Amino acid sequence: MKAFELEKHITPWLTAKRLTFVALSAHVKISLSDSLSRWDIVKNGLVPRIEVLVPIFSAPQEPVISGQSNISFAIQGYVNTSRRNYQKIFAALSRAMKQLADTAGQPNQDVLPEIWLHLVGHKDKDVKVPAELTRNVVFHEDLPYLAFYNLLSRMTALVPAFTTDAYFDIRASSSVPASLIAGIPIIASRRMLQSYTYLEENAVWPQLGQDDTEVMEDIVSQTVETRVARVNAARESARRILIANQEAVKSWAAEVLVQAPVLKAQLQRDNLWQEWSEGMRWWSAGFPHSKHW
Repeated sequence: MKAFELEKHITPWLTAKRLTFVALSAHVKISLSDSLSRWDIVKNGLVPRIEVLVPIFSAPQEPVISGQSNISFAIQGYVNTSRRNYQKIFAALSRAMKQLADTAGQPNQDVLPEIWLHLVGHKDKDVKVPAELTRNVVFHEDLPYLAFYNLLSRMTALVPAFTTDAYFDIRASSSVPASLIAGIPIIASRRMLQSYTYLEENAVWPQLGQDDTEVMEDIVSQTVETRVARVNAARESARRILIANQEAVKSWAAEVLVQAPVLKAQLQRDNLWQEWSEGMRWWSAGFPHSKHW
C-alpha cells in the first residue's frame, strides 16, 4: 500500500483515538514517529500514540551446563552472501580454532574444547564452507518454532553480522529478540545497545571497538565460568522483559475496557468475553508454550 493510501485509511482511526501503534524497539518508535510527522493530521497537532513492546515470548531452553567447555556460535536468518560476509566469519572461526589448538598441552587443558558455527535459516547455494571447516559448520533449515529456539538455547553467543545500518535506524532485527527468547547473549555494539534499549550490557557480549568476528575470537579466550555467567544474565534479562510485557499488555487491555465499555458489552454479547479473559490469563502466566505454540 502506498504511503498516501495508508495515511488515508488510518487517519479516521487516529482522529477517533482508536488506534495505537506498537513498535518492536525504541529506535523503531522514533523512526515511526518521524514518518508520521509528515501526515496532515499530525501536522495539525494530533500526537499519535506509539507504544513499545519487546517481541519476546517464552520458549523451551536447554539447561545451562556449568562445565560445558565447547563453544557454539549461531547466526540466524537467510544464509545468503548478499546479507552477510560469510568468508570473513569463516576466517574468524579458523583463527579461533587455531587459538584453541595452540593451548593444547597447557595446564588444566586435558581435553581440547570444540568450536561450532550453526547457520540457522534457508541456505543459499552460493555459501561455500572451506574444506577444513566442514565438520565445524552446521546448517539448519526449516526448523519449527520450538526446535528453532531449543537449538539456539544451546549456543554460547548469537552473531548478528549486520551488513546494513537500517537495523539501528528504522528496522527491528529478529536476531536481537531471538537471542533473548533463546536465553543466550548476542554480540552487541554500542550502537546496538543504544537502539535496542531493552538489552542489558551484562547480558550481551559487548563490542569494544571491534567487529563481530573479533568478539568471536575474544569469547573463545574467556573462561567457562565467564561464558556461563553471560548466558545466565541473558536469561534473567529475558525473564524481566517478559514480566514487563505482561504488565504492559494487561494495562493496555484494562485501559480499553475502561474507555470503551461498549467493547466489553459486544464481547459478552458475542460470547467472546471468556475467550478474551483466558487470553489475558495466558499473558499473565507467561505465555505457556505447551498449549499455545
